[in-house]
Amino acid sequence: MPTTTQERSCRVIAITNNKGGVCKTTTTVAVGAQLADMGYKVLLVDLDPQANLTKHLIDPNTEFEIALHTGDVLAGSASMQEAILAYTPSIEQPSEYTLHFVPASYLMDTYESALRKKPDMPNLLRKALRPVRPHYDFILLDCPPQMSTYTYVALVAADGFFVPSKPATFSFDGIKNVCEAAEGVRDQLNPGLQFLGVGIMTYNPRIASNAEKLAVSRIEEYVSSSYGSDYMLGNVRVDKTIEDAQSKGRIISETGLDTRVGRDYRDLTTKLLEVLN
Repeated sequence: MPTTTQERSCRVIAITNNKGGVCKTTTTVAVGAQLADMGYKVLLVDLDPQANLTKHLIDPNTEFEIALHTGDVLAGSASMQEAILAYTPSIEQPSEYTLHFVPASYLMDTYESALRKKPDMPNLLRKALRPVRPHYDFILLDCPPQMSTYTYVALVAADGFFVPSKPATFSFDGIKNVCEAAEGVRDQLNPGLQFLGVGIMTYNPRIASNAEKLAVSRIEEYVSSSYGSDYMLGNVRVDKTIEDAQSKGRIISETGLDTRVGRDYRDLTTKLLEVLN
C-alpha cells in the first residue's frame, strides 16, 4: 500500500529499450497512471527529445507552452522542482491523487554535447532528482530509443529498469543491448541497479505470425535464463484506446474505463510491484 509522506521510500524506474516503436512512452504513462490510481505519488520524467510523453499528457486543444524541460534541469539552469507540471485529470479523482511530470523538448537534442562535457555528467539526473524523491513513491523515467546521454544518466539515477518490447526480432536485440549497457552502468556507477523485467506489447497469441511467436520465444528464453521466468511480466494487447487517449492528451483510463489494454496494464503494474517488493 502507499506510504505516508514521512515513511515514503521512492523508487526510480527507467523504462527503456535500445529500439524505437516498442511502446516505451505508452507504457511509462500507463504504468504511472495505474500507480497513481492505486494511490501512489507518481512523477514521470520525459528524457526523450521527441517529447511524446509530454504530448501524451497535454491536451492538444489547449494553448500551452513548455517553459522549462528536462534539458534545462540537467544543464543546471532550472531545478527539478521548478520544471514539474501536474497532470489534470478530466474525471474526478481523490484529492490526494498525484500524477506529475517533467516535460521534454526537441531542443534537448542540442543540449547533449554540452551535457557530456559537464563535470560528473553521469550523476546529473541522480543529483537533480534527490530533492524531489521524498515527495514521491515512484519516479518513472521515459528514455529515448537509443543509448544516448539521456538513457545513460537515467540508468545511473535509477533503482531499477523495466524493458517494454514488441514481438519482433529487432526488439529482442534491443533488450539484449540495454541489459548489457545496464551491466556496464551497474559495474561502474550504480551497483544497486535492478533488472525489473520485460513486458510484451501489442501481442495477441491467437493471431501472431510464426515470426512473432519465434521472437517471443527468444525473449522468454533470454530473460528466463538470465534472470528467471518471473521477470516476464506479461503481454499487453493491441487496443485503439491507446491512440484515442494519446490524440486527446489523456491517460488510458479516461478514454476507456474498463478496456482490455487497461486491464493488461493493471496486471503488468501489479507484477512490477511484486518484483519491487
